[in-house]
Amino acid sequence: DLETKGDKIFFRIFNTKPAIKQQTEQGALGLENVKKQLELLYPDAHSLQINDGNDGFLVSLIVKQY
Repeated sequence: DLETKGDKIFFRIFNTKPAIKQQTEQGALGLENVKKQLELLYPDAHSLQINDGNDGFLVSLIVKQY
């Protein structure tokens, strides 16, 4: 889902988990890079929430437009 309301952009996505859990050491590396980029590009103007459920991940991002 992607929508705008007022001066904010709302993005929401659900990603299912694989049936067989895979072991990776780099799993959080991409996520950490995304968090750093958001802080550099939208300091104090974004909110990122990641909910880890049984079936998958629900990611919600809100960005305030300039």
